Amino acid sequence: MIQFAWSWLFILLPLPWLIRSFFPPAAHQVQNALRVPFFERINTQKKTVNKNNLLLYILLWIIWILLISAAARPQLLGKAIELPVTGRDLLVAVDLSDSMKEKLPDGQTRLKVVKQVIGDFIVERKADRIGLILFAEKAYVQTPLTFDRRTVKIMLDQAKIGFAGRSTAIGDAIGLAIKSLRKRETKNRVLILITDGSNNAGVANPIQAAKWAAETGIRIYTIGFVINKKDEKVLEDIAKITNGKYFQAQDSLSLKNIYQQLDKIEQEIVETKIFRPKIELYIWLLSLAFLLSFVVLIIKVYKATFLLKWSD
Repeated sequence: MIQFAWSWLFILLPLPWLIRSFFPPAAHQVQNALRVPFFERINTQKKTVNKNNLLLYILLWIIWILLISAAARPQLLGKAIELPVTGRDLLVAVDLSDSMKEKLPDGQTRLKVVKQVIGDFIVERKADRIGLILFAEKAYVQTPLTFDRRTVKIMLDQAKIGFAGRSTAIGDAIGLAIKSLRKRETKNRVLILITDGSNNAGVANPIQAAKWAAETGIRIYTIGFVINKKDEKVLEDIAKITNGKYFQAQDSLSLKNIYQQLDKIEQEIVETKIFRPKIELYIWLLSLAFLLSFVVLIIKVYKATFLLKWSD
C-alpha cells in the first residue's frame, strides 16, 4: 500500500497554470519590434514547431506533477508488525575505572565478565527502552534510550578501560542518569549501576545524587563487584533511598544470578503496539523528473539548432 505523508502539497498542482493565467508572458502584451528577415521560412514550419511545443508542454507538466508527488513523501507501507512494549526506561551504568581490569580467579578481567553478563541481560530486555552510561573519572551517555538492543550491546563491547579516566565518579553517573530520565514521560524509570570501587572523583555526592533520583521517581539497583565493606555500605544506601536493591557479585556466576533476580523483580509488563515499516519512494520520482528534464533540454537544443539552420 502506498500513502503520501504530506498529501496536502497536491493543492500546489495547478500553480503553474494559475501563474500563466494571471501573469502572461511579456511577449503576449507588447508588440514584437524585432524584424527577422527569414521569418517567412520559419513560418512555413509552424506546424512542426507547434507539435514540439505541445510535447514540451506535456513533459513540463509531467515533471511538475512528479516534483509535487515527491515533495508529498510517497511511502510504501509494509505489513503490520506487533511490537512488545513495557513503557519502562532502563539505563545501565558501567564502571570503567582502572580497577575493572583486575583479573578474577578464572583469568578473566572484571570488565570482561561484566560485558558478557550485562550483554546477555540487555539482549533479553526485548520490551524495554535500554540506554548505556559509561563512567570512571567522568560519566557520559554511550547510548541513549532505544529499543535497538543490538546497538547497545555493541557499544558496551567496544568500551575500554581509560575511556572516561582512571578513578570512579559514582555520583556523577547517577546525576547523568537523572538528567537522561527526568524528562521521560514514562513513570517506570530504572538505573542499574555496577561498580567495583568507591566514589573518589566527580562533583556529585552519591548519597545526595540518590536522593535526587528518588525525588525524580528513579529506582536504582546497585551491584558491587568484589567490593569492600565501606564502599558496600554506600551502594546499599543508594539502593535503599531509591526503593531499589543492592547486590554483591564475586564472579561471573554470581553476576548472572543477580541479573536473574533483577528479571524477577523488574517483571515485564508487556503491551503491544502496531508498527508498519515505511519505505520512502520520493527518490524514484525525483530521478524520473530529472530524466524527463534532460529530455526537455535535448528537445530545446534540437529546436534551437533547427531554427539556426533555417536562418542560413
